[in-house]
Amino acid sequence: MRVESIQERIKVRADFEGGKVTPLLFKRNGRTHKVKQVNLRWEDREGGRKLLYFSVGDESDDVYQLHLDAADMSWHLDFVMLES
Repeated sequence: MRVESIQERIKVRADFEGGKVTPLLFKRNGRTHKVKQVNLRWEDREGGRKLLYFSVGDESDDVYQLHLDAADMSWHLDFVMLES
């Protein structure tokens, strides 16, 4: 397994229901990644900013770490763990 640091802003489609955020798909480099499963979710703070983190798996079984900055509702891709 290879880990690549990405650190870029991305577009995400997410479900906001019952006070819970769940990413459904995200786009990067013209490719759409459908979220197959949310492995883990956690919350952190950076100064006064609330950050919501997600470890998600896509259809290729790669694992991505995404986060949502609740202050400006921007999504970011932090890194990917490539299966192949």
